[in-house]
Amino acid sequence: VTIKEAYSTIRTEIEKAMGMTSSAKLDLVVTPKEKQFSVKAAVTELAQPGEKVLLRFFVIEDRVQYSGQNGVRYHRHVVRALPGNPVPLTAATSEQKVDVDPASIRSKQLEFLEESGFPASMRPLSLTNLKIVAVVQNETTGEVLQTAQAELK
Repeated sequence: VTIKEAYSTIRTEIEKAMGMTSSAKLDLVVTPKEKQFSVKAAVTELAQPGEKVLLRFFVIEDRVQYSGQNGVRYHRHVVRALPGNPVPLTAATSEQKVDVDPASIRSKQLEFLEESGFPASMRPLSLTNLKIVAVVQNETTGEVLQTAQAELK
């Protein structure tokens, strides 16, 4: 397969996907409270609800500086935590709330890095520019039906 053929195949699939309508709507609201954040995700107009259609949350750090063995110095959207539990979306409309505590995330990350023998001077733990990402996904097919992202500030 040539590069031109691969590009043509990928472009065709992307164009098909761009023409599709969304299988769900997802709204994400972040409310600061003391040193934590309350996050509410509202799923509406879900075309095919079911036990295998899940809503998940990820706390990500937008950009992390760490020179790993592969030589890459900057890493984008590093997952720092998975708050809450995946929730089956069995109705066309659903809502879930989770709390995000940056201090708890830092503590758990530090504990993991210490247990794994990660050198203290190299620990990428600034935890700045944190964001919450919500994902509606069909677990059977792997298809991501909708995503939303919001800053934690």
